[in-house]
Amino acid sequence: MRRRAACRDYAAGQPARACAGEQSLFPQPAGLGAQIYAALGGNALRARLDAAWPRVLYLTADNRAAALPWEYAYMGDDFLALHYGMLLWARVG
Repeated sequence: MRRRAACRDYAAGQPARACAGEQSLFPQPAGLGAQIYAALGGNALRARLDAAWPRVLYLTADNRAAALPWEYAYMGDDFLALHYGMLLWARVG
């Protein structure tokens, strides 16, 4: 019963009370975001964005890739979208 209460707290936006031993329906944005950031090129992407103007990441994706939460891309200290522009163009069809 105590574990379920912790999960309700987590779902209510209180991640400090983690769902110990139970799989969460809510992924940790930083963990998922680190994987997305690595798939985008990691620190090499960040260096290219720092050297470019405007500092905007233009993504072209098919429908399947467009469904990913690209705004979760996490650089290790913060989310990429908080420092650089992001534009997603999804190809339909």
